[in-house]
Amino acid sequence: MAIQKDVVINRKEYQNIKKMDHNQMNLYIQSIYKSGYTDGVKSVPGIDIAEVRKTLLSVKGLGEKRVEAILEALEKEMKSEKN
Repeated sequence: MAIQKDVVINRKEYQNIKKMDHNQMNLYIQSIYKSGYTDGVKSVPGIDIAEVRKTLLSVKGLGEKRVEAILEALEKEMKSEKN
């Protein structure tokens, strides 16, 4: 098993984890998951519609109307995800 140098728990934290009951462990794991999730969301850059449009137009068989339809669908979906 590889040793991870960036995430280390000390002895005291290890002992506290060992003493946790089911509910406490569940909350502890959820907090770790949430912090990892937020770090992951922060590390992913947003989507640039202009770049997507440029890329789609370079695909053979996709014309201006089809690309516009795709972009409208993407923008609609992105707005619904934010809400």
